[in-house]
Amino acid sequence: MKVPDLAVHLPKERALMNLIAPKVDEIHEQHLARREKRGLWQPIDLIPVDALPADISPELKASLVLNLLTEEGLPYFLALLVKHLGEGSAIARWYRTWTAEEDRHGAALTRYLDIALSHEERRAVEVMQHGYLEQGFWPDWGGSPVRLICYVVLQEKATQYSHGNIAGYARSQDETLQNMMAKISFEEKLHHGVYLGFLKALYEHDASTVITSLYAATKTFSMPGENMPEFDGLAIIQRKMNIFGPRELANIISKVWDDLSISQATRLTPQAEAARDALSKHKNMLYRLADRYEGKGSETVTVSFLGDETITFQ
Repeated sequence: MKVPDLAVHLPKERALMNLIAPKVDEIHEQHLARREKRGLWQPIDLIPVDALPADISPELKASLVLNLLTEEGLPYFLALLVKHLGEGSAIARWYRTWTAEEDRHGAALTRYLDIALSHEERRAVEVMQHGYLEQGFWPDWGGSPVRLICYVVLQEKATQYSHGNIAGYARSQDETLQNMMAKISFEEKLHHGVYLGFLKALYEHDASTVITSLYAATKTFSMPGENMPEFDGLAIIQRKMNIFGPRELANIISKVWDDLSISQATRLTPQAEAARDALSKHKNMLYRLADRYEGKGSETVTVSFLGDETITFQ
């Protein structure tokens, strides 16, 4: 059976979002209470004014730039949430909190790159930022709020992995960078948990719609910066560094699959049954793709914003 490209019955999806409003408020309040206990950090806490530049590798610089530009899509993310989820709802109260917290991630990365890159390199990155924001980030969700929630669940876990793996890579090069990326990664983990909580609430009401929407979001998944200049080369660098690639995406799908107990779901619609089967196959395809990439051998990437630096991976 053919799996629909978009989630269906959008009025029903709007009703579903209204049904979970009390749960959304509960999860939001829990997040704020935990944040109050931890304290709210700011970028200057992670990168002091008098911080000195560290001599980090070109591939680490390139990965940081990719993650910065991914974070720079935040204005478009907010616009997508407003468009598909509305402005006066319980979830709107949450995504204002989320936006304020997320904004610090790009600001912290900017502070670090201001000292880690030369003037020429930094200006080249700013040109990339300008081009990316001017081009925009407008995936077609077909008006589906459930599909958008599914995407953000995947994307928040992807950024957690990416920032966290950069922290691990930075361990031997710069402790300040390691600590900063670990802090940002932890917050992405918290955000993933919030959106996963929303998705679980939706799943309890309508597993079929969630599974169909999750597959629709997964099969076209890409990070927000996909259309940025030099994305393909930077993505190769991160894949070769084991920061983020098809294996990590497959692991994320597996996690969400287990978190929702999708294997055990019963009384699904025929469309959802087909989507569940297709989602499993897509996950396995990503693992095979990762195996193929890992056996590919050496790859060379030229990074123009680092003065046409050539990075070769064996």
